Amino acid sequence: MLKKILRIFLLLLFLLGVWYFGLKNYDYSINFNVSALPGEVYQKLLVYDYKILENPSVQERIPFKRLEQTATINDTGLNLSWRFEEKNDSISRIRVLVNQENRFISRLQMLTGRNDIQKKISREAKRLKLALELDSEQYKVEIVGIEKSPAATCACISLENDVNKKAGDMMQTIGKLAAFLKLNNLEMAGKPRIQVNSWDLRAHTITYEFCFPVENKNITMPVNDIYLKDFPSKKSIHAIYKGNYMYSHLAWIRIHNYAEKTGYEINNSPLEIFQENPELGGDSRFWRADIYVPLK
Repeated sequence: MLKKILRIFLLLLFLLGVWYFGLKNYDYSINFNVSALPGEVYQKLLVYDYKILENPSVQERIPFKRLEQTATINDTGLNLSWRFEEKNDSISRIRVLVNQENRFISRLQMLTGRNDIQKKISREAKRLKLALELDSEQYKVEIVGIEKSPAATCACISLENDVNKKAGDMMQTIGKLAAFLKLNNLEMAGKPRIQVNSWDLRAHTITYEFCFPVENKNITMPVNDIYLKDFPSKKSIHAIYKGNYMYSHLAWIRIHNYAEKTGYEINNSPLEIFQENPELGGDSRFWRADIYVPLK
């Protein structure tokens, strides 16, 4: 009887070893919860400045759900598979599955508690969590509901860039639009705005128009790349964003999440209207933008 129990135990131990060293599809996982939507965490990782991971490179992405990366630590190659899951309206569960280039040694070190790389990745994850929590204090988003976006005739310039660089683009072109209005004696009829025409979630890029609303269409001195355009009112999900305009695209994610939960179908073409002038300074946490994402 004792021999039979021993054989069963050794068989189970063998099968466990086969699974652990051969069939398990990751060496180890690191898990944590954070006060942010999955899409906000996803966006953060695309631009995150790692301190321990070296040479991070995105290999594959499923927007707001999954991100595959390669990296190194001390010349050891790593594959990291980030998974994002919303637990409730304010908390997301983040899980990263890690594979090291020598999987057998990595898993053996995990059994003996001597995997230093795993400890370093855990410290990096804690640092990421802290960065996300600090970010969440820098902006607020309030979903107002379904409203019509304001119509306007605007002087515009077309731009295309990474979504995180739109604020820099606007700072570089605002003088050109202002000079155009002055040259043609045009009065502004509202606050500056951007109209996104294409938001490529996988490439993380947008094509958009940066615009000044104007009173009339009397153009006497045309300028290359600047044109007038009529923007009709559209039934949209309206949100109020307060924070630095560098991160206003995170409100788009909040609207996207709201639309999914409430059953609204939306177009990925947000309109942002900026109520404050960043050049005047002040506490950026209180800069307001009205954001409209049109319904289909």
